[in-house]
Amino acid sequence: MNREIKFRGLSKEIGWVYGDLVINCTANPYIIDEHGFEWNIIVETVGQFTGLTDKNGKEIYEGDVLRNTHKYHANDICEGIVEFLDCQWFGGGDYLSYASEFCNMEIIGNIHDNPELLKWITIQQADYYDH
Repeated sequence: MNREIKFRGLSKEIGWVYGDLVINCTANPYIIDEHGFEWNIIVETVGQFTGLTDKNGKEIYEGDVLRNTHKYHANDICEGIVEFLDCQWFGGGDYLSYASEFCNMEIIGNIHDNPELLKWITIQQADYYDH
């Protein structure tokens, strides 16, 4: 199995950084970027790369908010947060592996930069489960 394992995290110094996640003996996480620089990050913002990209070629990370539009049913739209559950990546209402094949996935934000999206998704999910 060949897949790229990398993370992102929010650094107070420069914003989002990408690379290898390291947690030292004092439990302070940092990311080592592609140039070998170490960046202290806010632990709550750590997200793992899913190995997939959205329809615009942007890498999808845990914590991203996706809008999935079904390729064959344009009115079938779902939004959701990317998370790892039951040994699979979920996002925008589906397993990401399924969605990548049948949906036009698009990142519309993430839970850290766009907290207002969380309220909208919660409302959508409540409406879905009420029907």
